[in-house]
Amino acid sequence: MKKSTSERFSGLAQSYSKSRPSYPQSAVDYIFETGQLKAGSTIADVGCGTGISSRLFARAGVHVIGVEPNEDMLSQAKENDTTSGGTVEYRSGTAEATGLPDSCANLVLCAQAFHWFRSNESLAEFSRILKNDGYCALIWNERDHKIEATAAYGNVVIKYSNDPAIELKRGASGKDLILSNLFEMVGVFEFTNSQSLDLDALIGRAFSTSYMPHEGEQLKKAQSEIKEVFAQHSKDGLITLSYATTLYLARKKSDK
Repeated sequence: MKKSTSERFSGLAQSYSKSRPSYPQSAVDYIFETGQLKAGSTIADVGCGTGISSRLFARAGVHVIGVEPNEDMLSQAKENDTTSGGTVEYRSGTAEATGLPDSCANLVLCAQAFHWFRSNESLAEFSRILKNDGYCALIWNERDHKIEATAAYGNVVIKYSNDPAIELKRGASGKDLILSNLFEMVGVFEFTNSQSLDLDALIGRAFSTSYMPHEGEQLKKAQSEIKEVFAQHSKDGLITLSYATTLYLARKKSDK
């Protein structure tokens, strides 16, 4: 039976938390500056997963409300919550029905998540929970296949993926924000990012992905090829994966 979107990451929360990349500080700084965020501002991090982005933004001194439908991911987020400088609270909810009150957030953030949502319903919900002239930020880390080691790793992920369309859908889903009549686009921006991993972390990175095989012969083959990539491209016990981090940033059209 095909899993629902909210179930896809069940059982993957621990490896996801340990092995997924964070987001570049330059992107965070740009969001803060453009969105005029400051101490006392509230961010709704929708599809917050294990809280990687929630903790990152909370450390800058704002209040973050992490919204996540998957209970495994939500439990891991709460367990990992070691923020400083700001506060995070986590709630069960979906992008289409966050359960948050009207006009409560200065920014809605979706980090590596928006492609899983029903975009029109989600954007209407984001508009509802945003304050007038609040902002919506969609951000993705995408593998930079111009870099040899990253391309080799990515080719294995693509080869064994049971849902290759997700690879294409991620960044492309940002166009729905561009076309929305609820928001005015600020722009689309790109930042560089990287992640250094030992072999165990690289394997964890690969199989924290919901569309990779998680049992049987395909799992064994994929693991073997990931190990080959590490053997060929690691240095001093680490391999570096390179990412292009894309940010879609828009401002809510005023209700006035």
